[in-house]
Order: sequence, then C-alpha cells, then structure tokens
Amino acid sequence: MTNTAPASPIAFLADEIARTSTLTRDLARAAGEAIASLSDQLSDPAARAAVDALVAALQVQDRVEQRLARLEAYAHRVDGGTCEDAALEGALHLDELVDAFRRHRLPGDTAAFIGVDDVELF
Repeated sequence: MTNTAPASPIAFLADEIARTSTLTRDLARAAGEAIASLSDQLSDPAARAAVDALVAALQVQDRVEQRLARLEAYAHRVDGGTCEDAALEGALHLDELVDAFRRHRLPGDTAAFIGVDDVELF
C-alpha cells in the first residue's frame, strides 16, 4: 500500500485557476460563434451595436483569462518554494497584477505604485 502525501493547497489553487480559465475560454468560444452567426444576419444599427457590446465583453473575458494564467503561474512559483518578490512579480507578468502585488507587499509605499491605474492593452 503506497502512502502518498496530499497535494499542497497552493497546487490545488493553481489547478482550480487553470480549470476556471478553461471554462471561461469555452464560454468565450461558444459566445464568439453565436456572435459571428448573428452578426451576419443583422442590418439594424441597434442590433449591430448590441453585437459590438458582446464583442467588447469577450475582450474583457480574454483579459480575465490572461490574469488567470498569470495567477496560475504565480501559484506554481509559490508552490515550488519561491518567495522572492522579484520571482513572484515575474510570474505575475501583467503590470496590473504586479502593481497589485506591490500594493499588497508594501502597503503605504505610494512611490512604488506610479501608473497603477494604467491598464495594459492587449
């Protein structure tokens, strides 16, 4: 009988983040296919504007998926024993996540957060 240690809570978190990312990707794919089907049939400007709003929503979903992928990488880095801020920031990669991490690690150090409100374009 083999006795295996349970996976770490951080590994569980990373796996669940990856699953969540897959779910959002599947949702976006299905929504994108529906939007493409609808957009070919629309001539009404209001209906076209609604389709454009749906496309914008899918762009937000793409950003969510990017953030989830970076959070998954961060969780794997932590699970691997890395606790150095520079290595953790590197795993986060996206400026908005790095800034949020710095705010978390260095509350009150406003000099570290110049440009915090700037969102990286994708």
